[in-house]
Order: sequence, then C-alpha cells, then structure tokens
Amino acid sequence: MKELYKLLHIEGNPSTAYHPQTDGQMECVNQELEQYLWLYVNHHQTDWADWLSLAEFAYNNHEHSATKMSLFYANTGVHPIGLTDICTSSANLTAEDFAKHVKDIHALAQANLTKMAADMKWFYDWHAGQQIEFEPGAKVFLDGHHIQTDCPSAKMEDKWFGPYEVVERVGAGAYHLKLPSTWKKVHPVFNVVLLKPANEPAFESQRAPLPPPPVVLDNEEEYEVDEILDSHIHRGKLQYLVKWTGYMDPTWQPERDVTKNAAEAVEIFYQLHPGAPCQLQIPC
Repeated sequence: MKELYKLLHIEGNPSTAYHPQTDGQMECVNQELEQYLWLYVNHHQTDWADWLSLAEFAYNNHEHSATKMSLFYANTGVHPIGLTDICTSSANLTAEDFAKHVKDIHALAQANLTKMAADMKWFYDWHAGQQIEFEPGAKVFLDGHHIQTDCPSAKMEDKWFGPYEVVERVGAGAYHLKLPSTWKKVHPVFNVVLLKPANEPAFESQRAPLPPPPVVLDNEEEYEVDEILDSHIHRGKLQYLVKWTGYMDPTWQPERDVTKNAAEAVEIFYQLHPGAPCQLQIPC
C-alpha cells in the first residue's frame, strides 16, 4: 500500500485499530449513508441498493462541518441543480473569472480546514492533559465496545469489563493489563482512553461478586453455559432458554449456537425433560 501511495503521489494516513485520533473518516461517511438508507428503505430492506445514488448525491451536496461547503462546491465551484430548483437566471463567467472563483473557493476551504484542525488539536491537547495515569497494581475497567462477545445484542452488553490489574505502562499512552487466562486471543495492551479507574467501594457491604469474564474460543468470545432451562419453537426454529454461569437472567438462544459448544448441557436437559420441544436430529 505504501508503494502504491508513492507511485500515485498520495500522502497516506492509515489508521490503527481502536485509535480515536485516526479512526473515523470512512466510518462517519458510512454512518451518514446508513442513516439516509434507514429512512427510505422498505420494510424488508430489499431496495437499499436503489437508494445509493440519491444517498451519495445528498451526502456530496450538504454542507460539511469542516469546510463549511459541500463537496460538489469545493470540487467544481458550483452547486448542482436540485430536483426542485428552478432556473431563474444564468451566469456567464469567463474562463479567467471562473478560475479565480474556484481558486477563492479552495482558499476558503483550506482556511476552514486549518481552523478545524486547530480546534481539534486544542480539544485533544486539553483532553490529553486530563488523562489519568495508572501505577502498576492499580485496578481499571476496560471499555467493552471493541470486545466482541456472543451476547445477542451488543447494545445490551456490558459497557465496561473488569476490573483488571495494571501490569505496566507501555509507551506514552498505553497500558499492559493482566487479563483473564481465558482471554488468550486478546492483546493485553490498551490505549489509556479505553480505561477508567476502578474505585474501591466505601463500605464492604457495597462490594458485589463479579461475574466471570467471557471465555475466548477460536478468536471468538463465548459465555459459559450453566444449564438449559427450557426450549421452544420460535418462527419455525428451535431456541433454548440458557442460564449463564455467573449471571442471574437467562436468555433465549438459537439451537445452533447452544449445541455447538454446550452439547452436554443440552443432553442433560432432554434427560430431565424428555417431552420438551427439540429438533429431529436430537433424540427426545
């Protein structure tokens, strides 16, 4: 990729995993396109591709917060004609006038980008100055947004995991954590922005037992099944009511996910409840 950048005279700025200072450019574009499609696609979401052209037009034609102008205007010097625009006058610019017009637009866009970069630097420097330093042995919580689990909905998953012990500081803004032994596939070094201090409770009675961490298997995380409580057919597919080790609330899970890594628990369930709903391949 670096060689391709060199041949095309491109100044590349590739991002690193989970680094908020370089992440986000493509993610922000995709997020805006997703919001647009979410408003217009049909109930079955089968016509999303038909809306891509209009979504692209809408994105390129709206004012961006950094340049204070649309991408169309920054690239061509004119605003495109919208679906409802009515031509009431025409401008007959000479080539010299148009070239000056485009040059002024680019100068304005560059000035706005410079101001935006300065503002972002100020906010980052201010935030960096507020960062907490952790000593070896300190307990911290780890941001769980980048830890993928088998929980059915990520929106209802734990936002923070831990607390975990700090082993050492790595570089200027990262820390090596002592992770659970089951997290063998997870790299133990994290940026400081993904950590927050774990304060000890004021009273011993406020201390609650911590649930066990997810178990990492084949680069995926999986919670340990305690027992199967029930089964039913939902929309033509078998589901199990699973009680997870260390958690109070059971959840309904698809049959394929449960039998893959908890076949013994499924077998015990049907021994205790021989008349419970099951798939044909499972002897009831």
